[in-house]
Amino acid sequence: MEIIKLKDYPEICDKIDFDIKDGKIIYINFSLNGKNVLIDLKNLFTEMEVSAFSEISFKDIDEKYHPLVNELIKYIEKSERNNLIKKKIIQMKHKNL
Repeated sequence: MEIIKLKDYPEICDKIDFDIKDGKIIYINFSLNGKNVLIDLKNLFTEMEVSAFSEISFKDIDEKYHPLVNELIKYIEKSERNNLIKKKIIQMKHKNL
């Protein structure tokens, strides 16, 4: 599970927890001061393929959440790139053994 701690959205959300498995978000939760918030976004993103994040239609998302969603997308894309690099390194090590 990964956690994003946010400081720029004190009235909206201060933490996002999520878990990705096989290229899909299997769990995501938005919270503010320990309480679950943004249930609509949670429902939208749960079970979404990570590859689909770059094609999200922002017309379905309240405009005040756009910066938060953009930050989430950047974080997830970076996280997935790092995971892919780690997998490639492990594969190369096993290949060389």
